[in-house]
Amino acid sequence: MKRYQQIENKVFYSQCSKSNLSDFIINFEPSFFYNPLMQTMYADLNYYIFDDENGEIDRGKISIKKQMYLLVQHETQLENLYLEFLTKINEKIPKIKPDNDIKGGFCKLL
Repeated sequence: MKRYQQIENKVFYSQCSKSNLSDFIINFEPSFFYNPLMQTMYADLNYYIFDDENGEIDRGKISIKKQMYLLVQHETQLENLYLEFLTKINEKIPKIKPDNDIKGGFCKLL
């Protein structure tokens, strides 16, 4: 994830840990299915956005269907899928900054 720490609109992503403070916490649940006969990747990402320990402010599912041949540069292709997911999630993150930062201890609840 280090490669994607800063995405457009100055959104920074980092792994959830108790020493971090953040505006929002996002929980990702990816699911991938690759059909080798059709050379098609079906990728779904369920996401949950929290603004504090009690407040889920958004949830949803993003689906991507891509033609790819996984035997060639599979790591790069999968990283590009995650980058596409992050770009789409940036559109869903609220533009208003919450009043208080979320303490990273919330991560252990996810």
